[in-house]
Amino acid sequence: FGGTVDEVTIEAAIEEYEVLSPYNYYIHMVSLNEDERVEYAERSSEISHLYHKYRSEEEESLLDVANRYWDLQQEIFDRADILKECEEKTRVTHELFDSIGSKTIIFCNTTDHARGVNSRIGKDSNRTVQPFLGEYSDEKRESFLQNVEEGIVSALIPIDCLTEGIDGPA
Repeated sequence: FGGTVDEVTIEAAIEEYEVLSPYNYYIHMVSLNEDERVEYAERSSEISHLYHKYRSEEEESLLDVANRYWDLQQEIFDRADILKECEEKTRVTHELFDSIGSKTIIFCNTTDHARGVNSRIGKDSNRTVQPFLGEYSDEKRESFLQNVEEGIVSALIPIDCLTEGIDGPA
């Protein structure tokens, strides 16, 4: 693709170009539970084993080796999923949900993860939440966005969509 054509800061994208909406990140530290720690350690051990088995040179990077071997790559992805879907993230999101903005996006990793988060949050909140999945038709997703704009739905829980930008309600 060649070199860098242009660089735009997030601030410029929001203020100058008006192509992004302002947003805030709030960091909440979480930990893996015992089962998640055990599985993470087991997958880490398997990643190390496969890496040492497959590497062709002493200094070859893990990612270079994983690009050639599907089983190693899958172990890396599966280990990452443990971090992305850890139970404490769902618990903290559940605790914070009613105190955060009225138009909220809660990004999830998989369809099952999105449905689990929706179930846990939706049952205890006065706010309406809606999974927003790539498998839904364009019409259905457009309807959900309209529901957010009208205040019928206050939070979307997406996977496979909304990750690269959206013209959503302000």
